[in-house]
Amino acid sequence: MRETRHTKAYDWILNKILNENCPPGTPMKEEKLAAEIGISATPVREALRQLEREGWLETIPYRGCFIKRYTASEIEELTILRESVEVASVPKFIELATSENFERLNDVMRRSDEVVERIEKNELPELEAAGTMRRLDNEFHNYLVAGTHCERIIQHAKIWNQQLHRYALQSFLNEHNANSEPCKKSAKFVVRQHKAIILALEMKWTKAALELLSAHISGTSAILRSVNSKTVPHSESVVTTGTLTVNNKSTKGE
Repeated sequence: MRETRHTKAYDWILNKILNENCPPGTPMKEEKLAAEIGISATPVREALRQLEREGWLETIPYRGCFIKRYTASEIEELTILRESVEVASVPKFIELATSENFERLNDVMRRSDEVVERIEKNELPELEAAGTMRRLDNEFHNYLVAGTHCERIIQHAKIWNQQLHRYALQSFLNEHNANSEPCKKSAKFVVRQHKAIILALEMKWTKAALELLSAHISGTSAILRSVNSKTVPHSESVVTTGTLTVNNKSTKGE
């Protein structure tokens, strides 16, 4: 029963971090969270400790627990980890992926096409458009790694992707209006890249899939580095959370 309460607390707090656009530095008070979730403080305390170990939170002595502020160097580390794991996953995906794995990727593409169409028609509010594209991009990369059927890799990659996507959402919103021309072109281009990666995987073109995925991730990383350079010096904290976007100018591949 205790484990169930811990899991409930963990999932509830993580959902709050990911989906309520709480800025870095937001206090995460044990008693308040327990009251909101409707459970005792002990499983909440355990969940907060786990989330801190995973890099979502930070404890400041004599002040309390807060949503973590990532430094530019920490973002750089996350992008390196992400690229290393996902690129290394390609041969394993081609070897072990099932029809269900491909169906999940193609389902993300169908939903992505629908969202891009709505963005081009200015039918989605700014925050909803950016958040939806962020979630779809996150799903794509998580399903890609899931095709390796290696649980430890899947778990670590999921956390790194979520943390990068959370940072990218705020960066995106700071830089663009979600229904602006740069956003429309960017979202469309990301979907095209994803489709090209899926085709290479389906055809078992390992080299092409590796090159496409590496270019896609490198383009995203370049955007994050660019945002960091505009925001704060390398050693200072930066605000986390947008849609990972890639545009024609910053991406090497296609």
